[in-house]
Amino acid sequence: LGKSPAMRGLREQVERVATHDTAVLLQGEPGTGREMFARYLHSRSARADQPFVPMIAASIVDEDASRQLFGLEAEGQVHPGVFDEAGQGTLFINELGDLPPEGQKAVLGAIEAGSYARVGGTKPRPLNCRILSSAPPGFDKLAPKSFRRDLLSQLSVVTLRIPPLRERREDIPLLVEHFLQRVAQRTGRPVKRFAPDALRHI
Repeated sequence: LGKSPAMRGLREQVERVATHDTAVLLQGEPGTGREMFARYLHSRSARADQPFVPMIAASIVDEDASRQLFGLEAEGQVHPGVFDEAGQGTLFINELGDLPPEGQKAVLGAIEAGSYARVGGTKPRPLNCRILSSAPPGFDKLAPKSFRRDLLSQLSVVTLRIPPLRERREDIPLLVEHFLQRVAQRTGRPVKRFAPDALRHI
């Protein structure tokens, strides 16, 4: 939501890259809607009817990264990883900078090979999903030394900056109206309005 120049420009960029399989890094502060934009990119792509799988990078445990990412085959049982779950859809890596070293290595290896293998498995599986990721502002230039630059270059083919609300204050009345309507729908009560004088103080 938003009619500000910053949001109009961002929507135009999103529309241009949505239909491609390019890896996109969404840079913005927490609360700016990075996952929302990732979901929008997915919904506008040719993969829209396929899964959208969000993954919190910090949830990947370093010593167990390959199993969590690629899955496990053991004793005739298959335990899927997040790449299995994404299938031909979209994998969204939230807070990319929190991905531990072994996770970085595993993801990079899969991207470069175009395939991955489950732990305990012998047959490579094609890497079919599109990868989107999020990070704080300036991460593409200010990433810590512990983060692999070769992986960053693979995941930031396109970088989109999501502006914070303080840079688009003219969108506040539109957002206020939107959330008031949502509250009214949830509670079954009439939609209320903020007085113009109140909006000027937000």
